[in-house]
Amino acid sequence: MNLVSGFSSLAGFLWIFTAINPFYLWNPLENRLTTLVGVLVVIATLFLYNRRKLFFTSKRLLLAFSVFVFFAYLTWRLDDGILATAIRFFIFFPLILLAFWRNELLYKVYSLFRNVIIFLAIGSCVIAICAVTGIIQYLPYYELEAQSNVHEMAGVTYRVYGCIVVTAKGGFLSSVIPRACGPLQEPGHFAIILGFIFLIDRFARNSISKWIVICGMLTFSINFVILAGLGELYDMMVNKVGWRKLKIYLSFLLFCTIIFFSLDESLQAQLSFLLYERNLEQIVGSFISTNSLQGALDERINQTGAYYYEQFTHSSKVISGLGKLDSEVVLSDYRGLILLLGYIGLILSVILAYTALLGAKFRQGIFLICALFLVYLHRAWMMHQPYIYFLIFIAICMYNYSIYSKRVYDSK
Repeated sequence: MNLVSGFSSLAGFLWIFTAINPFYLWNPLENRLTTLVGVLVVIATLFLYNRRKLFFTSKRLLLAFSVFVFFAYLTWRLDDGILATAIRFFIFFPLILLAFWRNELLYKVYSLFRNVIIFLAIGSCVIAICAVTGIIQYLPYYELEAQSNVHEMAGVTYRVYGCIVVTAKGGFLSSVIPRACGPLQEPGHFAIILGFIFLIDRFARNSISKWIVICGMLTFSINFVILAGLGELYDMMVNKVGWRKLKIYLSFLLFCTIIFFSLDESLQAQLSFLLYERNLEQIVGSFISTNSLQGALDERINQTGAYYYEQFTHSSKVISGLGKLDSEVVLSDYRGLILLLGYIGLILSVILAYTALLGAKFRQGIFLICALFLVYLHRAWMMHQPYIYFLIFIAICMYNYSIYSKRVYDSK
């Protein structure tokens, strides 16, 4: 069983890591690699089934059914052709199978994923230090073209230093202090992954890796701050660590303030821009002036996206969506999801998220709903993919596994 367990945990890890779309997929072999990983999960599940190591409950069956329905709707609505449908199948079908894996095995999958993300977080921190000190100009790298319409319109490319991605523009790094991307296209995406790991570790009562925290701050993304804040609030309220942590946070804030004012003025200006002026200043200003959430969200879309959505809301396709978006549309919040898949797609996505939450206690469910709310508001395109639902599902599994002294306890 050890060999089967090791192979299965590796297959599960490769699937979740491939699902987040790291840099090694940005090449003509992407479809083959995705298919291979999906096949490995299928083989692992067959081994587990043969050894009676799968776990079937009504809640997990409902989750698997919801995944299938969402996959079927995406296939019908996006209509990308047979090849794209086959690739999407090997992305979504493993989640259906993983829903029946035991918590003990899912713990190993999560541990592998967490350790690799920590390794990549350390790499991102090292690259940031090299950039600030100027050493980065001596490091070898290779360049990749933009992988999203937003980056393509902005003229952004990617420099890959080993296995760490750094965004560049016009032949130069996008900032003096490069925002941490890890192996992904953009810092905000990586920030959400880091934030979920932080939150899951709080659920499982694991020690928090300092590299996750440092790298999360180096993404300069509010996503990580909010998710980490949820994790700390959970730790205070549920894990009963008490409000003594406030002293630690205040001391840390004082330390950061002293460090900030001891830096060179150019670095101070760069940090101020990344922390506040880059996006947050406009968002906060819009929210105050309009007194509405949509006004704040409008700061993160372009005029083309706003126009398309306005026209779309008065069209007959509002129920099922357009199925395909113009390359010039920038609309990353829930409206982008509605524009692409319609209200049916949004409802099916919410139902899938709900079934992933079914095994949660009330207190875990509240914090995970807040995390999902953040994703819908900021990176709704991630809800087209299975890995967010898996992270929600595995967060609950890790809680159950940790609560019962890391014994196999499949209460979900």
